[in-house]
Amino acid sequence: MHMEEIIGGLEGLNICKGVFRGYALYITNERVIGAKMKSRGKELFKFLMGWRGSVRGNLRPLEWRGESLKVSRLSAEETSTLLEDIRGRIDFEVKKQEIEKVELKKPGTFRAGHVKIKARGGEHKVLIVAGAREEYEYLKGLFKEFCPEKVEVVE
Repeated sequence: MHMEEIIGGLEGLNICKGVFRGYALYITNERVIGAKMKSRGKELFKFLMGWRGSVRGNLRPLEWRGESLKVSRLSAEETSTLLEDIRGRIDFEVKKQEIEKVELKKPGTFRAGHVKIKARGGEHKVLIVAGAREEYEYLKGLFKEFCPEKVEVVE
């Protein structure tokens, strides 16, 4: 019997969908799942308390202190526990065979990047905040492992 396994995921304040900052993207061997971030209220409070307003000596004056949570490959058992945990937070899910293209745009110093998943049933766009290059590289690696023939990197 074939079991679904998580290839990897990212949950944090440096990715967002819509007006809310704080989102999660999980990639399994079968699908891509977009979900609302866990306990966003607490994370948002931590962000507001950690906000740095000083421009002097800091190239990125507006910086999130909350680090992104990177999830690496999980076993079938761990995957089932995680999927159970995110079930109520799922915003969208796209099966691998429904994906037509995954467009990746690297964030710049002052502009956001994105992951745009074009599927038969529509399009899902998740923003990667300006300067969050580590998160971008991590997601790019995951998508290249998941569906290498469908990944398109745009400037």
